[in-house]
Amino acid sequence: MTPFQYLDRHSADLVALLQRLVRVPTVNPPGDHYEAITALLTRELRGAGLQARRLPIPHAVARKGPGPDWRTHPRYNVIGFRATGAPKTLHFNAHYDVVPAGGRWRHGSPFEPAVEDGWIYGRGTADMKGSIASLVLALRALQATAASPRCNIEVSFTADEETDSFLGASWVVDHVPLRADYVVVMEGGEGRHIGCGHNGVVWLNVVVHGRPAHGSTPEQGVNAFEKMAGLVLALEDYKRNGTTCLFAALEVGTGRVTGQTRARHTGDDFLAFLRHVEDAYPAGELHVVLDNVSTHKTPAVQNWLAARPRITFHFTPTSASWMNQIETWFGILSRQAIRRGAFRSVKELVARIDAFTAQWNAGASPFAWVKSADEILAKAVRKRPGISESQQ
Repeated sequence: MTPFQYLDRHSADLVALLQRLVRVPTVNPPGDHYEAITALLTRELRGAGLQARRLPIPHAVARKGPGPDWRTHPRYNVIGFRATGAPKTLHFNAHYDVVPAGGRWRHGSPFEPAVEDGWIYGRGTADMKGSIASLVLALRALQATAASPRCNIEVSFTADEETDSFLGASWVVDHVPLRADYVVVMEGGEGRHIGCGHNGVVWLNVVVHGRPAHGSTPEQGVNAFEKMAGLVLALEDYKRNGTTCLFAALEVGTGRVTGQTRARHTGDDFLAFLRHVEDAYPAGELHVVLDNVSTHKTPAVQNWLAARPRITFHFTPTSASWMNQIETWFGILSRQAIRRGAFRSVKELVARIDAFTAQWNAGASPFAWVKSADEILAKAVRKRPGISESQQ
């Protein structure tokens, strides 16, 4: 039996586990029933074959936290680990607290989950006890089928995400010796897709000082509120109003660029771009230089490539994507068209990229290397001294 077959056969277990989790009303604030939910989660991880431990927040730390009385509402985090002997570790994070429930619920209590027409209703089913239950069932599937993932698995179930995470994820990062190389925060809003994002590049804490003046001579004073309002409006020029993913190919002989913007950067999106490039160069051999990332090697991409013998991939060495001339063009695009730009929508951003590409192609010329091939390859090898010539 494969892990996928196990999941199909145990879908009822997923619903039952989620219902158990929702029935523990971990409302935050103030942080109710944390001891009960973390005890349950620790048992579930151990039952799925992980080394698991529950970490109470020390009283000396908890009393400094901004939350409620630490003596009546202690904080806990749960850490689990499964070693497979792989060189890399993938970490899964989820929080177990939920916001207070308000209003009237169609099925009565928000903490008595009900199933209707394939949907489950209850506080925290989506954010994010559903993700916790899904992960636990996946871990059970790996154990039951004796499957060995190609990475070590690390898990953290953390407190207080709905308020400040000071005694939750923040404390875990600062005080637990994590082994993660990559982290998946299991928010469910992206459906089947994995997104890469963060909560902003810069967070500002600004104090604006005014100068008092008599009401008869307001021109001698400085209105701090007006200045703050002006600052907020000025920051609008730097606000990100969405993102796009740009796929581009540079023709080495002419310097011309073939580009396409996509909403995501997945294997399917890359394959769509390959078809776009194929249409742009319909005849003759086509050699494609690209960096060594998993998106470029999906089974769908490999099958597509195998059916087109005139097209050949050439991967740059690990950590040497700078050798690809399109990377140079990306830098020029960023400096001359994107950086410090103010785009009110993704549509405006895409239009700017398209306009710059058309202008570039109108006067395109090939890039010229200023180093010899031997010097360039030697630099690539020096950057990765552990990689032999045969691996390169």
